Amino acid sequence: MNKIIVGIVAAGVVALMLLILINTFAPDAGHEIVLIEKPWFFGHGGVDADPIKAGRSWAAFSTSGVDVYMQPRKYGEEMSDTMTSDGVPITFHAIMVLQVTDSVTLIRNFGPYWYENNIEEPFKTMVRQSVRKRGMNEPAISTSALDAIDGEIRVALEGFLKAKNLPIQLVTMTVGRANPPDAIKNQRVET
Repeated sequence: MNKIIVGIVAAGVVALMLLILINTFAPDAGHEIVLIEKPWFFGHGGVDADPIKAGRSWAAFSTSGVDVYMQPRKYGEEMSDTMTSDGVPITFHAIMVLQVTDSVTLIRNFGPYWYENNIEEPFKTMVRQSVRKRGMNEPAISTSALDAIDGEIRVALEGFLKAKNLPIQLVTMTVGRANPPDAIKNQRVET
């Protein structure tokens, strides 16, 4: 009887140890999980070549997973006090929709903060440079000027993504209507 209890306790301890030493990963719909292996004793670590696309997967406790959203995602930047060619600061919103095409390459080469570290500031710079070429009235009133700005930024952004080998597809990009400072708005109303 004692041997049976000892055997049950030992089996329970082994099962508990296995549960503690195992990680499980289950991506939601539209997501992939990229595994980053960090072995304690044997082997080598690094990014696993195959992402988890569906279902549940088991890995060593030391393995971590990076959840990557694979569907198109909108990124917006508020561009305040952007100078125009006539020296008037304007405020507007720039939006782009990006889609990850290869989660493993993205995480291996650019890390989990790929947008913040690689795209955010260059995108803002592209927008500022395009707006700087035009006067205040063009982006504030003319839709054709906004279309020209959109096209110019789209070409620059697609070239940037290709040059950096980012596995990202630009789905769409647009710049919203520009708002001049309140003093200029009030001056226009008064005249």
